[in-house]
Amino acid sequence: LVGSIISQWPEGRTLDGIHFPFAAGNVPPSLDESHYKALSRLIGVLPEHTRFIAGFVHEGLTKDQHFKVRDMIEHYLGRRVDIAGACGFGRISREMARLLTQRSVDLAV
Repeated sequence: LVGSIISQWPEGRTLDGIHFPFAAGNVPPSLDESHYKALSRLIGVLPEHTRFIAGFVHEGLTKDQHFKVRDMIEHYLGRRVDIAGACGFGRISREMARLLTQRSVDLAV
């Protein structure tokens, strides 16, 4: 999908970033490394100036698991990524949303 977006992006328009969801609602991101290997196909395709925004911060993962997922994404993509939460923060408590927001900050450093 990312390759298709990039190849069809209008000339003269800058693609600032692509958000890629790795989690969906109540489904946390995979901890299986093979799930992320396909990201290596984006090396050389994703423009250097285009931010890759990885949406994987999820209440179903521990802090260590979040770092593991981030590291796998960055390893196979071959670059640092921006961090985003999984879609649907409205389904979790305010306290959990705050915790995950802080976790996102920790992961981005």
